[in-house]
Amino acid sequence: MRLWLSARLRKILAPSLVRRLVGSRERLRSAFRFFGRLRALEAQVLVQRHPELRRHPERSSFEWAEYRVHSQNGEDGLIAYFMSRIGPSTFTFCEIGVEDGRECNTAYLARELGWSGLMIEGNAKMAREAVDHFSSSAPGRVKVTSAFVTAENIDSLIATEGFSGEVDLLAIDVDGVDYWLWKALTSLRPRMVVIEYNAFWGGERAVTVPYEPDFERFKKDPSGYYCGASLAALWKLGREKGYALVGCDSEGLNAFFIRSELAEKAGLASLIPSEAYREFNPKRLAEPLERCLARIRHLPLTEV
Repeated sequence: MRLWLSARLRKILAPSLVRRLVGSRERLRSAFRFFGRLRALEAQVLVQRHPELRRHPERSSFEWAEYRVHSQNGEDGLIAYFMSRIGPSTFTFCEIGVEDGRECNTAYLARELGWSGLMIEGNAKMAREAVDHFSSSAPGRVKVTSAFVTAENIDSLIATEGFSGEVDLLAIDVDGVDYWLWKALTSLRPRMVVIEYNAFWGGERAVTVPYEPDFERFKKDPSGYYCGASLAALWKLGREKGYALVGCDSEGLNAFFIRSELAEKAGLASLIPSEAYREFNPKRLAEPLERCLARIRHLPLTEV
């Protein structure tokens, strides 16, 4: 009987049959990745139920929650996790810097969860592509505006499109004066903010590129490494605005902030930069880190 079962299993699990059932090897890999994520989530739920058993708590690590649907990396999973902890209020978002909208931090919310919101993109061609994309994938729920956002016009651009007050999520990814845009923004009161930081400048220096309304990183240096702000600079700004730093993604790209009172109510720890900081993933670099830094070391930074 055991031999017969073994033969039957070999036949059932034959690669050709599995591929026919699943459709392709890639779909099979995706299925395994999906169930792997579920196992990781179940493990983390158990950890959260029994935090007293952890010998060395790692409050800054949320890698287990990362998952990619329409985001560049694992931001979709992190946004879903943090938002599930604090709860959405308006089911609205605003994202600055979306390119064609197919790969950004709010596409999942709009396409899969039915949220509505505003997307602003400086490249006119990409903004038109985003309009076309969301007119079919999220009809009537997403406004896309083509504009180069500055500290001087950010509030008026958002107000013109009819957005103000509380929104659930603000995402800023312009690879430039991100710090200055968040600093200037007063028309929105987001529950959560996702903003890129520049990990090249470490986890302790509070620095940003100087403000220029027409800042373009590739014009400053062909490498594109000179842009944005350090995590510590964004942390200081977040505290001034009433936000707690709750984590960073494993790629060393995005910082996640939640309004302090919401984070406290949800039991999310308010981290300092050294606890949350993640280094830039070296796999993303075309050359060693020191050589990257050498390219931009001569360019000015503003201490904040």
